[in-house]
Amino acid sequence: MTDLRYKSDSDAEEIREEGDCHILNAQNALVSSYLLGRNMFIGYNFVRMFGESTLLIMVDTSMYDADAPDYLPCYGNMFPERPYDLQSVREYQLSEILRECRAIQDIIKTVVICGHHPITGIKAKAGKLKTIAASGPFVQFLFEIKRVFQPNTKYIYLCADLHCYQQGTVMLYQGEIEMRIDQYIVGTGGAGLDTVSIQRNYPTQESTIPNSPYSVEYTLIPPSTYKDALTNSVNHGYLKCVEKADGGLSIDFVSTFKTTGGRTRRKKRRTRKN
Repeated sequence: MTDLRYKSDSDAEEIREEGDCHILNAQNALVSSYLLGRNMFIGYNFVRMFGESTLLIMVDTSMYDADAPDYLPCYGNMFPERPYDLQSVREYQLSEILRECRAIQDIIKTVVICGHHPITGIKAKAGKLKTIAASGPFVQFLFEIKRVFQPNTKYIYLCADLHCYQQGTVMLYQGEIEMRIDQYIVGTGGAGLDTVSIQRNYPTQESTIPNSPYSVEYTLIPPSTYKDALTNSVNHGYLKCVEKADGGLSIDFVSTFKTTGGRTRRKKRRTRKN
């Protein structure tokens, strides 16, 4: 899912004044074309089956970001007949997702949640590695999803935001309740890539979320152990997900670069001649 704000960060004031939410509007128009023009909650998320026992949930994580108040004019444009303070928008998204999930909860073995922002992760800032702080409201959202499904359901989170490829295990805790999520950060679609050097045994990051009952652990899977250990973390590419016979997923990063004779070059698309 892309960042739904605006053309660039410098457009924030224009958004507040004019409600220019062209990315969100374009996404909703595209998805609504599959719904015969209905302007439903689909503008914020998308729930559908993927294979026989895998559920795919696409979520607007912008409403859980620190800049979420900037997006309220966009939500107001989407649903002018509804109150659109931040809490109401979050509750609306969650209620619609839960309604869809409860209808098929008994057959689901794997839940794949897609959003723009990582739950947490490791990023470079001023030449140093920093842990991304988790959002308390978004962690609460994830626990609400977990309560719907069977205890042995597997959870996978696909996201971007960081311009790199990064795998890790997120453990969420609420008292004695815990939730494990395998997270894949795949911000490798086309923008300039971050070149972050992460040591092989980067320690597990533990943190509590202020003013909430939640705590978070993040265990980074070192880039050196990825299938394409030398290039995946700094290459453009995409994630290939295939449902297996047991209901799990086979997940592989597919690089759009290939190496020939010690040199790395980007794969070129073939242009069909008329």
